[in-house]
Amino acid sequence: MIGILAFTERGEALAKRVAEIFPDESCIFYYREKDSAREFVKKNFNRADKLIFIGALGITVRLIAAHILKKDEDPAVICIDEMGKHVISVLSGHIGGGNELACYIAEKTGAQPVITTATDLSGIWACDVWAVKNDCKVANTEEIKTISAGLLNREKIGFKSHFSVTGEVPGGIYMVDERVEEFSKGICLCHDENEKPFRHTLNLIPRNIVVGVGCRRDTDSKAFEEFILENLHACKISVKAVSCMASIDLKKEEKCIEDFCEKYKIPRRFFSAEELMKIKGSFHHSDFVERTTGTDNVCERSAAAAGAKEFILEKKSKDGMTAAIGAADWEGEF
Repeated sequence: MIGILAFTERGEALAKRVAEIFPDESCIFYYREKDSAREFVKKNFNRADKLIFIGALGITVRLIAAHILKKDEDPAVICIDEMGKHVISVLSGHIGGGNELACYIAEKTGAQPVITTATDLSGIWACDVWAVKNDCKVANTEEIKTISAGLLNREKIGFKSHFSVTGEVPGGIYMVDERVEEFSKGICLCHDENEKPFRHTLNLIPRNIVVGVGCRRDTDSKAFEEFILENLHACKISVKAVSCMASIDLKKEEKCIEDFCEKYKIPRRFFSAEELMKIKGSFHHSDFVERTTGTDNVCERSAAAAGAKEFILEKKSKDGMTAAIGAADWEGEF
């Protein structure tokens, strides 16, 4: 969702032009309405993916300042002067896509994009942009500046990966396996955010883990959360690596699944018993589960239905809850 704010008649006209650039996105507007602009921003800062201000940069900064949290949580914020001459990337230029958004709007409107991030100005590879384009989660955003500063200072940055990464390695980046001691700063590409091969390690986590689940009706949300997290921990997988939680459609209204997914911002997918039984593969069989649900296995079949190609953890049960952890195909590309 895009939030667009304008403060003058000329600004309103430009806001409408900007909205037309995004025909497939839902746009909400602030046009000097009854509620104040401050209330509009407060209400929508965490709801919108992008906020576009038509007006002075100072107004933009004052309105968003109280709501800024983290690099990987804040929306992209753009400021366009009401004459439409300049499009400024203000916030979340990399992870939020603000720089790319500013350039896109400028291209479509004939304006001049204003990008101030050092890596972009210097033509240096940006680790956080790479993470977004390769569907990785940045586990420790505070280390982004360490890696970027190192590249800007022409230091050698190590890159240790547990996955295949194709393409031309960027300047300043050195792929390493075991010999990490010569690098004080580096990037670790793996599911375990606690792996720290370098003194300063930026952990990038591919989001290709699928968790298939089953549970008794009205399972306690806290117990369910602890169960899922302890199984992920046992496999040395960060919850940040989970791209999807899947189950049978009979569990679509289960609060424990809803609460977990909302807390960790994980999409949910549900499948009918018929769909699950059509999934090819070797799964643990339960006559009881088949009698009650129509499929002989909920967690493993659900994970496979949601894209898991191999299982890291097969069916695990505890107090009426089941979970299976699988991995979908993933490959990085420079």
